Amino acid sequence: KRREYSLLTDAERTQIYDDRKGTDRCTFDLREEDQQDYILQMEEELFNIPLADKQAYTRALIQCPDLVASESNSLKFLRKHSFNTAASAKDLIEYWTTRVTILKIKPFFP
Repeated sequence: KRREYSLLTDAERTQIYDDRKGTDRCTFDLREEDQQDYILQMEEELFNIPLADKQAYTRALIQCPDLVASESNSLKFLRKHSFNTAASAKDLIEYWTTRVTILKIKPFFP
């Protein structure tokens, strides 16, 4: 896997990072109050995802809420998905599931 990663271009590495962490790049901008509305809608979407599908995220919220706040900024995920709250919530859950899968022993350390 390291060998494959070393063969990627900088642009490909950036794309992978953006895909996993979200990005601040967005084709349009919203007022602060509109952004807050989307964040609340995304939180609703997260709440409605079955617990079985969001075990890693829920565990992270309990064990390290500060890490969750810094690693999964809702606005970044919303911008990545052009403010589609359902897609943003799903991607955030996938981020934490992937983090636990990859880091296995210490998934909740920065």
